[in-house]
Amino acid sequence: MCGYYESISGFRYWDVKAWKQYIQQNIAPLYSITTTLLEVRDELAPYTGNSFGVITNSRRELLPFLAGGIKDGDYSKYSLAKLTRLIYGLYVDPREFSSAVSSLGEEGLSEVVVKAEEKESSVFLRLISGLNRLSGNVLELADIGPSEISIPSSGEIIKQPEKILDVLKEFYRFSISFSANHNYYTFFIVSTRGTHWKALREGYHKLEENLDEIKEFLGLEEIFIPETGKEDVQRDYTIWSHSRGEIAESIYSMQIGLWGRFNFEVETEINKPIEDALRYITKNPEDLAKGHIRLVKDALGDPREIHIGNERFYPKDSYDLKIEGLWITDWPNETLISSVSATSAARDVLKREHSKPKLSFIEFLDQLGPYLFTGYGEISRHPKHKEHLKYYGNIPMNAVWWLG
Repeated sequence: MCGYYESISGFRYWDVKAWKQYIQQNIAPLYSITTTLLEVRDELAPYTGNSFGVITNSRRELLPFLAGGIKDGDYSKYSLAKLTRLIYGLYVDPREFSSAVSSLGEEGLSEVVVKAEEKESSVFLRLISGLNRLSGNVLELADIGPSEISIPSSGEIIKQPEKILDVLKEFYRFSISFSANHNYYTFFIVSTRGTHWKALREGYHKLEENLDEIKEFLGLEEIFIPETGKEDVQRDYTIWSHSRGEIAESIYSMQIGLWGRFNFEVETEINKPIEDALRYITKNPEDLAKGHIRLVKDALGDPREIHIGNERFYPKDSYDLKIEGLWITDWPNETLISSVSATSAARDVLKREHSKPKLSFIEFLDQLGPYLFTGYGEISRHPKHKEHLKYYGNIPMNAVWWLG
C-alpha cells in the first residue's frame, strides 16, 4: 500500500540500509564539524584566567582569536575576537585591552586577563557540545565512522583563523538540512516520539512490513499499553516512543537542541549569540523553531483548541493525564496552573477545578494524533506516577528550555 510518505523519492523509512545512509550523510558531518570547532576551543581554553601576555610569549598564533578586530575599546563589525566570544565564550575585555595597549604598548598585555563567559551565556558552545555528544552516540550505535567532509582541520584554522568561517558555514548548512523542517528521516524520528500506533500506521503505511528490524535499529519502544480486552483497540492506542540512549532518542535530542537554539524570537534573547555568530556567514539565519510551527499550521491550521465531549484541550499546553483503562479520569492543565501566581492552596483549588469528569482516551488520542505525528506535541511517561501520562505541547517553541 502506497501513501504520501511512500511516494517520496529516496525516503525509505522501512529500510535499515536507508537509515544508515541518512546517518552517514546527515549526522556524521555534524559530528566532524562540531569536533573541529571544539578542538579549536581546546587550543584556547587552557589560557582562561591567565595573562594575555602568556599567549603573546608562547602561542602568538592564538592572538587573532582573542584580539582580532578590537579597536578603540570595542569590536569591529565582523571581528574574529567577537566571533570567538560568541562561539566559545572566551574573550579579553575590549576596553581593558585597548587601554593597556594604548598606554603601555605590548607590555600592557600582561595586565589583560583571558576570561570565560558563564555557562548560561555560552549557548553556542553548549549547542555544539551537545550535538557532538549526541551525534557521536548515533555513529557508535550505528557502527558508522566519522565523515570525511572537506573542512579545514583545527590545525589549519589556528594557522589561518579566517578558515573558521568555512567550518561555521558547513555547521549551518548541515544543521538546516538535518532538521525535521527539511529532512523526512528526521521528521520520522520526531513523529515517532510519544505517538500512538494508529497515527503512525495511518501515516507510514509500510512501517509494519519491517517493524522489528526498524524498532531494534532505531530503538523504538512501546511506553504505554492501555488496559482493555480488545486487542485491536489496545494495539492502535498503544503509545510508542524512543528507548533511552538509543539512536532515535539521540537524533530527537539533536532536533530539540536545534529547535531550541535556532529560535530567534525577541523573547528568546538567550539565543542572540548564536544568531549573531551565524550572521558572519548568512544575512538571515533560519529560525527552525518558527519554521516548524509554520509547517504545522499549514498542515493543521492554527492549533488553538480541540473539543472532546464538552471539554476543551489546548494543544499548546501541557497536561497531567491520569489513565484508567480507556478513560482519562483526571487531566489538570499544568501550563495554566504553573502560570498562576498564587499560594499552593490556591493552586490546589485550581487543580480541582480543572479536573473534570472522565474523558475517552481513544477520542483524546484521535483528536491529538495530528499534533503528535507532526512533532508539535508528545506523550511521555509520567516521571512519578505509573498510571499517569504527560502531554507536552508546542514543543518546537518550548525546546529552548530543554537543552543545555
